[in-house]
Amino acid sequence: MKKNSLQELGWALGVMLLPVLYAIWVYQTLPENLAIHLDLSGKGNAFLPKFLVVSAFPIVMMLLEVMIYWITIAKDILNRTFKHLIRWIIPFSFVSLYLATIYRGLNESFDVRKIATMLVALVFIIVGNYLPKKVQADRNSMNRKWAHLFVLLGFLTFIVSIFYL
Repeated sequence: MKKNSLQELGWALGVMLLPVLYAIWVYQTLPENLAIHLDLSGKGNAFLPKFLVVSAFPIVMMLLEVMIYWITIAKDILNRTFKHLIRWIIPFSFVSLYLATIYRGLNESFDVRKIATMLVALVFIIVGNYLPKKVQADRNSMNRKWAHLFVLLGFLTFIVSIFYL
C-alpha cells in the first residue's frame, strides 16, 4: 500500500469516528433500545441495545471500509476519481445513517426515511455517472442507456424524498 492510500484510509476511519464521539456524548439520554430498521411508515420494527449501536455498529462499518480499501488496491481501478468515490461512499453513508439513527433515538419524530432515500438517490446518480466509463482494466464499459436510467432514477428518487416524504 502506498503512503497516500494509508493516509486516505486513516482520514476515512477518522471521519467515521466523529459521530461515535457524539453518540458517546449523548449516551445517557439515548433510550435503552434504538431502532435499527424502520418500516415504510417510519416506525421502528427492529431494535438493538444502545451499547451495541454505539460500539459494535461502528466497528463493523470500519471493517467494511478496510475491506473496500483492500479490494480497491488488489483490483486496479483506472479512474482515480471513481476509486476515491468508492472509498468514500461507505464513510459518508455511515456518518449520515449513524447520525440519523442517533437523532431518531433522541427524537421519535425525526424522519430517517428522507435521509435514507436521499442517500440512495445519490448512489444512483454516482453509479449512473460512472457506468459508461471504463473503470477497470479487464472490463468493458457499460451501455450509456443504463447510465441514463440510473441518473434519471437518482434524480426522481431525490425529488420524491424532498417533496413526498
